[in-house]
Amino acid sequence: MIVAVVFGKTITGLLVTSGVLAMFIGLAIQMNISNIFSGLVINLERPFKIGDMVKIDGHLGKMENMNWRTTRICSVWNWSVTIPNHQAAETIIMNYSGQHVWQGGSIYLPPEQNPEEIEKLLTEILERIDIIEEPWIMYTGFNDWAADYWFYYPVPFSERNSVRNKVHNAIWQEFDQRGIKPMLKKFHNVS
Repeated sequence: MIVAVVFGKTITGLLVTSGVLAMFIGLAIQMNISNIFSGLVINLERPFKIGDMVKIDGHLGKMENMNWRTTRICSVWNWSVTIPNHQAAETIIMNYSGQHVWQGGSIYLPPEQNPEEIEKLLTEILERIDIIEEPWIMYTGFNDWAADYWFYYPVPFSERNSVRNKVHNAIWQEFDQRGIKPMLKKFHNVS
């Protein structure tokens, strides 16, 4: 107004220039503003906390840090994955902390083994591992080369790999001591 009234100059060019400049600035900071507001929403909702095992936008890992712009997780391969907050807010977030999953597999044994004894032995082996409660064992039958036994157990998601290793080692050691030789494949994992 001062330029137009006091100096008698037209301000059309100034208005157009300032409008174009404001548009460029708005476009330049649009993503940052989106990340800031998404970060606020995530902080208010609290779908996860530092240390939780999460899956965000297809990336599985342990929650490391979250700031005003990004969310960072440490992947299962020990890679640092940085996800913009707007992307994290728009995707499905899976929080596995405190969740139990069923895992296990099948083992093939010589068909002459007594199924009741093997089921009992597998149950005892799994129950010796502190973190496993109520394992599920099932003899599924046999064919001309092997008998098939399924073993499954609930385990905290974050400890599934270490427990799987303990289970496989415990079964192998017990069977080795008893002279029981698994057929072809020792384990077929299902998680």
